[in-house]
Amino acid sequence: MNRWMEWLLNINPGELSGVNWTFRFVAEYNVYIRFAMWCALGAMAYLTVRSYRREGDAPGRAKAILGALRVAVIVTAFAVLFRPAIVLQYIRTLHSSIVVLVDDSLSMSFADEYAQRRELGEKAASALGIEPARIGEKTRRDLAARALGRPDGPLAKLAAEHPVVLMRFSTTQPGREDYTRAAPPVEVMGAGGDSARKAAEQLAAVAKTLHGNGYDTNIPTAMFDAMNAMKGRLTAALVVVSDGQLTSSDARDRLRGAQEHARKIGLPVYAVAVGDPTPPSDVSVAALRAPSEVRSGSPVDFTAVLTHRNMKGRTVTVRLLQRPADGTGREVQAASASVVLNGASTSEGDGAIETSDKGVQDVTLQSTPDRAGRFLYRIVIEGGPAAPGRDTPDAEAVVNVADEKIRVLLISGDAGWEFQRLRDFLYTQPQTYLVSVWQQNADPEVSQTASTGMKLTHLPRKLEELVGVPGDKAKPGYDVVVLYDPQPTQDGLDETFCASLRKYVDLGGGLCYVAGNKHTDMVIPRAGKSPYQGLIDLLPVRLSPNTINIAQRIGQRDPEAWPVRLTSYGEDHPVMKLGGSVKETRRVYQVLPGFYWSHPVYDVKPAARVLAENANPLRRTEQNRPEPLVAVQNYGMGRVLYLGFDATWRWRAVEEGYFFRRFWNNVVSYLGGLKVRQVVITTGGDRFSVGEAVEIEVEALTRDYRPMVEEKFEVDLVNARTGETETISLEKVPDRPGRYRKTIRPSRTGTFELTALRGDPKASEKVASKRITIELPQAETRRREADYGVMEQVASRPENFLTLGEMDRLAEQIRRPPLTVQQEVPREFWDSRLALLLMVTLLTAEWILRKKYNMA
Repeated sequence: MNRWMEWLLNINPGELSGVNWTFRFVAEYNVYIRFAMWCALGAMAYLTVRSYRREGDAPGRAKAILGALRVAVIVTAFAVLFRPAIVLQYIRTLHSSIVVLVDDSLSMSFADEYAQRRELGEKAASALGIEPARIGEKTRRDLAARALGRPDGPLAKLAAEHPVVLMRFSTTQPGREDYTRAAPPVEVMGAGGDSARKAAEQLAAVAKTLHGNGYDTNIPTAMFDAMNAMKGRLTAALVVVSDGQLTSSDARDRLRGAQEHARKIGLPVYAVAVGDPTPPSDVSVAALRAPSEVRSGSPVDFTAVLTHRNMKGRTVTVRLLQRPADGTGREVQAASASVVLNGASTSEGDGAIETSDKGVQDVTLQSTPDRAGRFLYRIVIEGGPAAPGRDTPDAEAVVNVADEKIRVLLISGDAGWEFQRLRDFLYTQPQTYLVSVWQQNADPEVSQTASTGMKLTHLPRKLEELVGVPGDKAKPGYDVVVLYDPQPTQDGLDETFCASLRKYVDLGGGLCYVAGNKHTDMVIPRAGKSPYQGLIDLLPVRLSPNTINIAQRIGQRDPEAWPVRLTSYGEDHPVMKLGGSVKETRRVYQVLPGFYWSHPVYDVKPAARVLAENANPLRRTEQNRPEPLVAVQNYGMGRVLYLGFDATWRWRAVEEGYFFRRFWNNVVSYLGGLKVRQVVITTGGDRFSVGEAVEIEVEALTRDYRPMVEEKFEVDLVNARTGETETISLEKVPDRPGRYRKTIRPSRTGTFELTALRGDPKASEKVASKRITIELPQAETRRREADYGVMEQVASRPENFLTLGEMDRLAEQIRRPPLTVQQEVPREFWDSRLALLLMVTLLTAEWILRKKYNMA
């Protein structure tokens, strides 16, 4: 019977077997349409009967049969409009899924001793079937994997009634691999008493895919990924297994959003905390501050920034080690010191000072290099536990050691504060600098007293006086000329001096021009050719007239000091580098005192590079770019630096003048150290994480020191350990002659040298190469302890927070029985064989009878 019905109704074979079904009209018309259709049906039936009663001379019985047939056809047609159907009724049992998010980040590879929380370790060991004494041998990943794959564990029990979807989050391939990745669901419902064993086997197999090497922990991202993946599916619970160490920058801000989304969709969240929340005792090096260039035989201060936890009062030994930067020589100790670690002082509400067990302190070590070369210095600590699994990314510094003093000519229009402090700095460093001072508005005796080099009786104006004559003590020459707001005068700073200065720089000299608010405007050409054109050509910027009213500025009650804001190029430039890393350098400039005045700039010359700019949004160039404060430019074989404000002397108030001294040491070393190279490579930093963007920039000049015009430029990335070389092709920067740029994302760790012109025997003299270190991300290793506070926030209710030893409670707390639902599937008649046969049969019978009784 079912087979005939399936054939007549066009139903798939066997679809009626074991299924309840009913007949029903499934059209959903409103009452007015139904009433109209019934009226139309009645009218058509009435007209049909009336028509047949009046038609022909056929017997009444024949007319009645014909009328009935016609009415049946009409009724069948109207029945099709009401969509008659057999409704199949299916009974389904829906099992809600359980999603388990497992942390696969690097912090999960740590092991915990549970030294101060023994009860926590013993409870976890007991639950997992491990000897308490051996719990410290297991990593967090091992413990999590064991908890997931236990045959008598909560997940194996829950799998008897719920599909279990295991997802791991964190990755070593950001951008190329999904952050959250799901394994095939564990479905063992209906396996009877063997379901727990089968579930445990499948869960254990999935747990083996955990590696504990992901670069960061972002629990809210994983929660959002899991909820999006399970959208439209019945989910009983979301279980997060992690140590709670949020290391992504936006994780804490997004955690509340993830919790709110789970609450809106009615999804309970359970948090299982893995690891020991007790902060360990450790000490590490956060940074190493050192000048980039020094002179052989001169004492050099190296400042190590130590960070420590739970080490207050402990004594450690800090050692400064030195080795050649090319790795060819052995490492030797340059200095050492014993340090008592102090806690950080914090101010309480009542004014009391309290010392915590966390601290940051500076340790200064002094070393005197005894030979020239390029050396790598690093800090090591002995006598205290290091932060486990942590490299110290900023504990190294590369220092260039030269074997002769830098000769400096300092020229100033007056005795301003900037001049006085710079003069004092150079004067007190006779082991590094030989300075000749010329103060234009003072007697020669004043300048001679402040000089450690050539005692001047007049301003050196001729080229041979600036460049020097070998063997002539009266004309020793200078490596760097510093002009501080010089005053144009006859037989002083005039056309002859400016022309000599331009040739001096072209031959390899260094020039620093410090703008001031008294005399700088005098060298700006008002129209046509200026007698100071030689100096104007050297500057990296074109200046605008100083339209600021000095009297009005002095009369301001509360003038605003604006900070120096580094550009992306300046962050990594040796002139601006005041910290052990780019990040620390940024912090330093944020705390340095600002400036109240700077000279207006019209625009920046095409070959110049801006290192720092004005943070004042109202100070713009003609092209509406931020006003440059520090800019550099190569001119011929020499270098020129423009300083648009005269307030670095105010930096002496920070760290006892350390940053003031380091800045000017950077400036003089940069201008008077190595001569300009044909190729200068920069990266915006020294250390990067795997997968992090590294922007390589190159400034390339021809043999005659003119910008290259080729469309591409190739650099080589050389592995310092293996010598393996990878060639990288850089694209030309539009509207910037001689500039090339490309962004790469390294996939391997190690130390690499970025260089160019390989095969050229003089490449080392022509190329300023860049040494970078690629390492695993450090965020996961900065804090070793588990963060139970975060895991408590992850749980949707307080009772949903569990430790690893309490995980068995999941089987009791997650109670969501299977859901029985009835699904109805209509199979309509209108396009079936039954509807066709019925219509054809009725119409055929009517036609035959009409022919029989001669009715047209």
